[in-house]
Amino acid sequence: MIRRGGPETAEACRREAAQLLETFPPETLLAMLPDLDRRYIEENLSPGGCADLLALTLALHFGR
Repeated sequence: MIRRGGPETAEACRREAAQLLETFPPETLLAMLPDLDRRYIEENLSPGGCADLLALTLALHFGR
């Protein structure tokens, strides 16, 4: 995120993700991921590799 969007964009995405995790149940979040993924692709953003995906999976699984 930082390399492609800059520190401000990375921080905004982090805040957005935190808000989504606090607001929606895991089932709803799973349904929202394709739209978020499309937006990141359109903006040429990448949240990273396997470690980030694992963290997201665990957060959704355990209902953070």
